[in-house]
Amino acid sequence: MHVVNAWASAHELVLAPFKVDAKTHEITVLRDWRRRRNLAGAGVTSDAMGCQVESARQIQAQGADDVLSGKAHQPGLYRDGDDLVMWLRGAHPRDHPIALG
Repeated sequence: MHVVNAWASAHELVLAPFKVDAKTHEITVLRDWRRRRNLAGAGVTSDAMGCQVESARQIQAQGADDVLSGKAHQPGLYRDGDDLVMWLRGAHPRDHPIALG
């Protein structure tokens, strides 16, 4: 059995625990759950499984900020994230554009 939890970190509270049916998976359930919520101004986090283009677009379209995890099995995304972190740590003018691979 798989269970998905929506967590409110500021209140240390599980908002919505629900079972994932055998005919679907967590990504589908989370997208459906987000669709029914007012996320404007919220920060939405997800583990690497939730790092999907459609999920990120949905979160942004609903007016929220997304914090998505990536793993090395997504080499392009992982490399771009690593390049961005290295650039942010480096000495550079604040108005210098970010240039990724």
